[in-house]
Amino acid sequence: MIDLPLCQAIRETLSPDFPGVFIGVPHEPASITIPACILNLSGDSVVGGPLVRGSLEVTVMTSSNEYTTEQHAQLVRDVAEAVRDVVVDSEVVQLYGVVPSSTKSETDGNHFQTILTFIVGYGPTES
Repeated sequence: MIDLPLCQAIRETLSPDFPGVFIGVPHEPASITIPACILNLSGDSVVGGPLVRGSLEVTVMTSSNEYTTEQHAQLVRDVAEAVRDVVVDSEVVQLYGVVPSSTKSETDGNHFQTILTFIVGYGPTES
């Protein structure tokens, strides 16, 4: 599957714009540090072809001890905009489009957490 390579390519694209923010992908053996953006992707193959329609969840987490509600909201807006505008340059996977679909905000202990969900279209890079 090409879900993990897409998450890795999105992380590589986002990382320079968010110094100091941990950007995690599935199956990564690293400890999560806050602030963080965690990428998770699930996809369904389009019948009869290599294209995939997926759901990309981007969980933005900050510490309420270090971020105000307004600062958290600004980080969420910045991440959402960056994900909507992401362009993937990969030898493995090609991203065809990103459409925002939902958000969910939570407070967990002393952490602010917002889950941004996007519909993404992707497939293998044509050679």
